Amino acid sequence: MELIELNIGYELGVLTPEIFAMMVIMALLTTFMTGPALSLINKIFKIDYKSALQPKFVQPDKFDILVSFGNPERGRSLLKFANALSKKSKGETSVTALHFSPTNDVSNFNIEEYEAESFSPILEEAATLNQKIVTLFKVSNDIISDIIDTANAGKFDLLLLGPGQSIYEGSLLGKIFGFTTKIFNPDRLINTVTGKEKLFQSSPFDDKIRLILSRCDNPVGVLIERNHTELRNVIVILNLAEEVYLLKYAQKLVQNSNSNILLLPMSPSLLTNNELNEAIDYNRTSYPGNFKIIEEKEVDNKNAKQADLIIIGMNSWIKLSNLKKGWIKNIPSIFVVKK
Repeated sequence: MELIELNIGYELGVLTPEIFAMMVIMALLTTFMTGPALSLINKIFKIDYKSALQPKFVQPDKFDILVSFGNPERGRSLLKFANALSKKSKGETSVTALHFSPTNDVSNFNIEEYEAESFSPILEEAATLNQKIVTLFKVSNDIISDIIDTANAGKFDLLLLGPGQSIYEGSLLGKIFGFTTKIFNPDRLINTVTGKEKLFQSSPFDDKIRLILSRCDNPVGVLIERNHTELRNVIVILNLAEEVYLLKYAQKLVQNSNSNILLLPMSPSLLTNNELNEAIDYNRTSYPGNFKIIEEKEVDNKNAKQADLIIIGMNSWIKLSNLKKGWIKNIPSIFVVKK
């Protein structure tokens, strides 16, 4: 079409021979450039159509976990759980064990010895599980900030922690979990993160864990572990529609540990939420023998006793731990997740 227009213009005398020749050359060059240019653009901005066509509920194999521990034996338990989430997809996953030591606990003369002692249990467990891990050790003046900075900088898919010290010393929760705790001063709230104080001030975690929860950009999971030996039956408590993200961890346990997932919607209205309903239907169809819905609409002693692990969102955990303490004494290990 461009060449036809140029010929008409040339015949009418609108274009001089020189301009006509230049325009013809330009038309030919741009035409020949189209194919290679589109191929180059497609190569630079390549779209993974296979992934794009997959349902959004399919969890990618890549899953990087940062395990942060203080007590070496607690690190062993956290590594077991990280392995349960990733052991069958090791080529696409990574587990990093992180330990920071207070400056006043270590001298320059015994840093290497202290590091070896700190990582000895977790390295021993990694060898037993055949789990490859990366270790990070640092002497720190501000351990909490360093943990947060490391997690945020590494863009991990999950920061896995222990519960720290309970704020309920001498209370029912404190006795239930058997923690050796310190008295928590209610006036010491997290005021450094505007808008998140109310969310975490009643949380059954100490102020250090709450600070990490409030400032970490990545998903954070707190494992309250009760010496589980296997994760055969896992209850996922769905109290809010936006807690659909909990199914991500349920999928990981099914794929890597062949767990049986018992979904417990706390309200019938949750199943009318399109996104949550689609995610549940997808998982029940994809893993028909592993995903089931519990008919009961609340957490009670009966369904708590039948589980090896309970997965729950942070908001729901805070609500249930404060309003419904009776069932807690019967629960197994519990994995509390903040997205």
